[in-house]
Amino acid sequence: MTIKVYPTGIDSFTTWVDDVDVIVAAAVNDVEDQIVVIETELGTNPKGSMTDLKTRLAVSINDDGTLKTSASGYSGYSGYSGSGTSGYSGYSGSGTSGYSGYSGSGISGYSGYSGSGTSGYSGYSGSGTSGYSGYSGSGTSGYSGYSGSGTSGYSGYSGSGTSGYSGYSGAVTYSRSFVLSYPTASADSALWRCPSNSTITAVHVLCIGGTNIVGSLWQFDANGSNGAASHSDITATAQTNANDAGISTPAITANNYIGWKTTSVSGSPTRAIITFEYTVP
Repeated sequence: MTIKVYPTGIDSFTTWVDDVDVIVAAAVNDVEDQIVVIETELGTNPKGSMTDLKTRLAVSINDDGTLKTSASGYSGYSGYSGSGTSGYSGYSGSGTSGYSGYSGSGISGYSGYSGSGTSGYSGYSGSGTSGYSGYSGSGTSGYSGYSGSGTSGYSGYSGSGTSGYSGYSGAVTYSRSFVLSYPTASADSALWRCPSNSTITAVHVLCIGGTNIVGSLWQFDANGSNGAASHSDITATAQTNANDAGISTPAITANNYIGWKTTSVSGSPTRAIITFEYTVP
C-alpha cells in the first residue's frame, strides 16, 4: 500500500511488471483514491467557460505568476462606473488617467478626488495644485488629510502652520497624574521633568479620605528648585473632584520640573491624586 501525501506533497507509486508482480486490489484502490483527492482539490469545472484550466488562468496571470494589469478591470479600471481612459480604480466621473475613487473632473494622479485640480491628489475635495491627500482646503503642496491653510508637509493637518506636521489637528492635549500618599502640610516636591515647552491648560485634584487638601501645582527650575505657583490654591474636599482651569502661569519651560506644594491638610487623607493637562505647541 502506498502512503498518500498529496496535496501537501507529491505521491510516489510502485512500478509493476507484467508476469512478474502479483497486483492486489489495494494497489488499484490507492491510485483511484488519489484521483479523487486531485479532483477534490481542483473542484468541479475548474476550466470555467474556457477550453481548459491553463487557458482560464492565463487570462489573469502572467507566465511568471504576476497578475496581469488587465485583471483588475477595463483598461486599468477597477470598479469603474464612469467614462475615462486609463488607470482608474473605483472611478465614478470623467477624466484621463491615474484616478482612484475619483468622483469629479481633472487630469492625473487623483485618488478619491471629488473636486477640481491638477495632479497628485488623493481624496482631494477642494482646489489646489499638487501632492494633496485627503485635502479639503486650499494650499500649495504636500498635504495629506489637510483641512486648513498652510504651506507644506502637513499630514492630517486641520489648522494653519508651516511644515512637517503628521496627523496634526491643532494643539494636542496630554495628561499627567501623580499620587501623594498620606499627604501632610509639608508634602511639597518636584515630581516630573517636562521634556519640551508646554502649556498647562487645567489642574484636577481628588482627595481620598480625611476632610480636604489645599495646594497648587508648581513649576520648578531644571534642578527641581526655585519653584513658583502655576495657579491659585485649589481646595479639594474628600471624594469630590476639584478643578482649576484658570491657570495664571501656564507656560512650562523645557527641562523644568512640575510638582506640588501643599498649603494645608484637614483630617487624615490617605491619598491626593493630582492631575494636570497640558498642550505641546
